[in-house]
Amino acid sequence: MAQTDDSLRYIDERDKAYGLTGMAITLVASESGALLAGISLDGDEETDFEMSHDFFFRGNPRMAPKYMWITGVRHLNLATRMILGNAVCRTYVLRGQPQLADSRRAAIRELVNSVALEQCALAEDEADALFEDSFRYVHRLFSHIGVHSVADRFADELRKRRAMSAAEAVELLGQLGVR
Repeated sequence: MAQTDDSLRYIDERDKAYGLTGMAITLVASESGALLAGISLDGDEETDFEMSHDFFFRGNPRMAPKYMWITGVRHLNLATRMILGNAVCRTYVLRGQPQLADSRRAAIRELVNSVALEQCALAEDEADALFEDSFRYVHRLFSHIGVHSVADRFADELRKRRAMSAAEAVELLGQLGVR
């Protein structure tokens, strides 16, 4: 998971475990667990949270452009939720703070707006709406105290195992009540 600036970088292994946990919980809660390939606490920023090939599939010339665009926007929405899940889990659960710092929120919004323009040709107001919808979803998810105990248990297990396949991560989250 590439970080956008120093305010989003992991400060230690525990911070990274909670960041990856936030992404996993968000992905599964968004009913997209099938797009996960694996999680590795020892991976670098490109390999610590791997998505399946289906997530990156851009289609072929015979696919309708509208279908490809809609899929691209859906994947951008999911990626936005995961990035926010990373930051919000670390902030709300690990640090016990009730809201995301304005600087973090602004850095993520800037990243989303840039990708939205480049990959999906969304206007700034459309990208802002996508960001705000994603933020509301993730905020509600991680504001639930029951999710905090799930995050704590998942992060602890990730630190013990060091890595999980997609099936292991989804199964563990299912056992912990995230479906």
